[in-house]
Amino acid sequence: PSLEEGLPNVAMEAASTGNLIIANAVGGIPELIRHKTNGILCETNDAEGLYRQMKWAMDNRDQIPTLGAAARTNMEMNFSSKDFGKKYVDYYREIITS
Repeated sequence: PSLEEGLPNVAMEAASTGNLIIANAVGGIPELIRHKTNGILCETNDAEGLYRQMKWAMDNRDQIPTLGAAARTNMEMNFSSKDFGKKYVDYYREIITS
């Protein structure tokens, strides 16, 4: 897991294909992942915590498809390539006018 991150493409790609994401809660990752709603978040530099979250995923394999489907839905609703660029422009406009 990364110690620092922006909004990594690999997490976005994994989410858009419905895969389970286990990642550190750094940078923009918490904007993409909600813990045990559409992925799993871990504390940075906590190897034992990472182990516990990975073990949880292995012990709860039946929930992985649900988490993956929620990740995909989140991508479609909030990170669609059709809207993503427009959202960036709107965000920068808001910053400039503030």
